[in-house]
Amino acid sequence: MSLGNDFHFKISTGGKTYEFDLRTAQMGSGRFSIIPKNEADATAINMLLQRAFEENPSTVEELSRGLKHIPSVTHVSAHPISKTHRVGIQSLQTEGAKKTVKSKRIQAAEGFLQKLKKKDEFSGVILVQQGKESAMQAFSPKGIEQARFDLDTPFNIASVGKWFTGIAVLQLVEQGKLDLEQPVWKYLLDPSDYQLLGTHSSHSEYRSSLPQNEKDMGKLIEDIKKSGITIRQLLTMKSGLEDGDPIDKEKPRTFLDPEGINKERYSNYGYQLLARVIQNQSGITFSEYIKDNILLKSGISSENAARAVYDVESNDYQSLQNAPDQFQKSDNGYSKLTDRIIPSTDGNGCYRMNAKDLLTVSRSIMETEDILSSSIKTKMLEGALGIYNKSGQSVGYKSKFYGRPGEDLGMSAGLDIIEGEEGFTYSIILSNQGDGNKCRGDLRNTMLGPRIDKP
Repeated sequence: MSLGNDFHFKISTGGKTYEFDLRTAQMGSGRFSIIPKNEADATAINMLLQRAFEENPSTVEELSRGLKHIPSVTHVSAHPISKTHRVGIQSLQTEGAKKTVKSKRIQAAEGFLQKLKKKDEFSGVILVQQGKESAMQAFSPKGIEQARFDLDTPFNIASVGKWFTGIAVLQLVEQGKLDLEQPVWKYLLDPSDYQLLGTHSSHSEYRSSLPQNEKDMGKLIEDIKKSGITIRQLLTMKSGLEDGDPIDKEKPRTFLDPEGINKERYSNYGYQLLARVIQNQSGITFSEYIKDNILLKSGISSENAARAVYDVESNDYQSLQNAPDQFQKSDNGYSKLTDRIIPSTDGNGCYRMNAKDLLTVSRSIMETEDILSSSIKTKMLEGALGIYNKSGQSVGYKSKFYGRPGEDLGMSAGLDIIEGEEGFTYSIILSNQGDGNKCRGDLRNTMLGPRIDKP
């Protein structure tokens, strides 16, 4: 599609108005340049245009109609831009002028997303951001009957949210209310603090592998005190706690393996204990703490922050509103789950967030001191406190990257943050498929570039 003119667009959606200039000469390749006006959100504009281009418009009128068909859009207007007004706008200059070149990582991400779309397997949203550049795509494969997604669609981010638990702990460390090297039992004031927060289906997989009677629970509390496992060991998954494994009913069950201390072993229960510690040391509920001290401080709206969390004790399920249906892969394709997995604001993560808000929170953590100071942030990244720290060389690449995966029945998520000379590159994957996270590593490695020899 090449119309020979550039156009100025104004789109109203969700109570917001986006104004931008669009270079139409590149539409035929499926790529286009946008020049946001009045500090409009370039990422949101890109997503709206991508949805409109799914209708294969051949004229600006058809493109406008495609935008109007998006349920949240209430107004669209487009006006040609006179060539005399192009001066000073780099990406809209005439033939022969220097063109804006996207970064290698964004180009790599765009190529990956195009290939993934052709496979027609992934369901959800993928967003990659580096500086002001972005690549994004919403997917709804034929095997899953689902309304279209966009950057405002909330998904369950599953264990990606464990990062927020780690950040909350580090904030309290900065305030002098916690010590990473102290045993966790010193901050657990009552036997009830060793129980899980709330009682809902997202705990079903590992609830049964925790003590089921008062005697065994007492033994676990005694073992935690005797072992002296620390806040740091819980954050780094090196506590020796063994939740999540099936029970061998013919042998006595050990819920804490002393030989597993200081060896990495995934533990949801460990992050449950951290949530109790945060409540006790802050004096407010865990969900309230995360909302006030991380989500709102990052700059996301109060409405979205409230939707992201809920108080498990009051069973306030506001976060389920407008959430996508969940699907699990089966022999016959994908089957819809009738028992929805309720997001658990309990230390393990599972906040209900959209891609745009998760990006906003991530950038606020990594690029500002609004949430964490530079000194404690360095400790977080170097010590893998709440977030995985990967030396790229250990997996065959030059760059370092940080991240967290998340997965449960009918949901999956992934966050990767790659270091680079041009700043951080953020890769966010949100899916309503149980196996939707399988492309996370491929996308990340595509952006990391050519492999190097492992040391």
